Amino acid sequence: MGYKLLRWLVRLMLAVFYRRIEVVGLERIPTNGALIVAANHHNSVVDAMILLSVVPRRLRPLATAPLFSHPLLGPLLRLAGALPVHRRQEAGDDPTRNDALFSATTATLREGGAIMIFPEGKTQPEPVLQELRTGAARMLLAAQDDTRGGAPVPVTLLPVGLYFEKPGTFREGHAVVMIGEAVSSADL
Repeated sequence: MGYKLLRWLVRLMLAVFYRRIEVVGLERIPTNGALIVAANHHNSVVDAMILLSVVPRRLRPLATAPLFSHPLLGPLLRLAGALPVHRRQEAGDDPTRNDALFSATTATLREGGAIMIFPEGKTQPEPVLQELRTGAARMLLAAQDDTRGGAPVPVTLLPVGLYFEKPGTFREGHAVVMIGEAVSSADL
């Protein structure tokens, strides 16, 4: 119920600010099974809002840990079932800070759920792809690892491109969500 309410609220906010959101390739989204939606990160929180609004499956977003302490965003992230990511600047020299994150994503994927990740790891306002982080690959491989107990789970990686025209311009901007071909790990 909370997720449906959140999606309705997100769609309402997007409709207020964006003249149009176009989705290309919606039929490419698998309706079930373990899924990692990996998108470029151009427009901060708006990127996640757009994906939550257009992907017809429940997505479990990953978000940088400091956002969870924000008075407005924190409760919305928890309502969405988001998982905190401790980047190097937050985790310091303690790589175990993300152990809970990887355990939760593995459990979500093994249960046939969907994860939303931005592999660039940070917002990039220029239309240039940044160096990708290894998180999406680590999550996919962990869900398939049969040494952790249970059978390996095939995971589908869904590449998504987000493009914005006149972002931040009230009622003039529009967004295009380009959904790429799904890549299944079943035959890797």
